[in-house]
Amino acid sequence: VRLDDEFYVERPADVELKRQIVQLGEIITIRGPRQTGKTSLLIRGIDNQEKVGKKIVHLDMQRVDSLHWDSIDKFLFYLASVVFTRQLRLNPEYANSVWENSFGPQDKLTFFLEDYVLRNSQHHILLAMDELDRLVNSDFSSSFFSMIRAWRNSAARGGLWSKLNIILAISTEPHLLITDYNQSPFNIG
Repeated sequence: VRLDDEFYVERPADVELKRQIVQLGEIITIRGPRQTGKTSLLIRGIDNQEKVGKKIVHLDMQRVDSLHWDSIDKFLFYLASVVFTRQLRLNPEYANSVWENSFGPQDKLTFFLEDYVLRNSQHHILLAMDELDRLVNSDFSSSFFSMIRAWRNSAARGGLWSKLNIILAISTEPHLLITDYNQSPFNIG
C-alpha cells in the first residue's frame, strides 16, 4: 500500500516498528503470511527513518537477477557493488578492489562495510531487505543469515557497527531458513 494511501490502517506493528527502529545496531524482523502488509510496514519504517536523516539501503529480493544467485560470492558482490554502492552513491571501484583479495565472500562484504561504508558515513544506515524468503532455495542461506547475525553481535560492542540497523521482511517461518539457531538473525531483535 502506498505511503499516502488513505485506507492504510496503522496497526500495533507500526507503533512497535517506530519504537524499535530508533535503537542503534539492531535487527528488526517483520514476519507474517503472504499478503499481510509486511512490505507496507517496511516501507513506512524506511520513510520514517529517511525523515530523521538515516541513509537507506533497500533491497527487494524479487529484483535480484538469477545470475546473482549462483553463489554467495556473486550475491554478496552484487550487494556491495550494486546495492550499497549505488544507493549510497559510493565509488564502485572500492567494492571491486575488495573482491580481488583472497578473503572469503562473507569477510569481503564485512570488510567492505566496516572499512569503507560505515567508516566513511556521517549518518546511520538502515539496510532494509524485503522478500527474504527467496533465500530459502539458495545454497548459501545459512551462511548469509549467520553473517547478518555476526554483524548484530559486532554492533552490541558499539563502535562502527552500531551505525547499521537492519530490517528483514520475510514470509516464511525462520526455522526453515537456517539449520543452526545460534547463527540465526531471526531469534534476536
